[in-house]
Amino acid sequence: MNIQRLYQYTPQGLVELENKGATVDPALKDLLEKNLATLLSVRPIASDVRVTPPFGGTVDTLGLDPDNRPVVVVYQSSPDDGTINRGVYYLDWLRRQPQVFDGLNGVQADGGTPQRVGRRVPRLVCIASFFSPFDVFAVELFERDIDLVTYRYFGDEYLMLEIVASHQGEPPVRP
Repeated sequence: MNIQRLYQYTPQGLVELENKGATVDPALKDLLEKNLATLLSVRPIASDVRVTPPFGGTVDTLGLDPDNRPVVVVYQSSPDDGTINRGVYYLDWLRRQPQVFDGLNGVQADGGTPQRVGRRVPRLVCIASFFSPFDVFAVELFERDIDLVTYRYFGDEYLMLEIVASHQGEPPVRP
């Protein structure tokens, strides 16, 4: 298991900063979402998007990548919330409902010109404090573009992200 620690240098010596939180709380979600472009090259377009029937639920964040490809971002809300499963569920919903982006504000270029949202299969970014080796293995079985990103929030000033798995939607090669 990979243990990540962050230390602050002080005149008295090194002091370990506390790793805060096992789940993404609302303040951290807001911080991550406001900075997705910087952190993961995803421009957020909408938050807490209601998923239309017959599906259900709420997509945490919809965004666009630099190629105007739709991106679904889900945040871990509890230790065993099925973050990856929720994300794959929302990917399928968005694949079936690509017009969702048509009515959203913010789907413009920086100059305000409307953009054409890529109609390719959307990408999924799951953000959680921890993914097991089983989670990493499982995303390789999905024929979807999925990134698993872990975070560590140290003290009140430091945030660390790590992409622990990135699968590019091609089925695994089987012997």
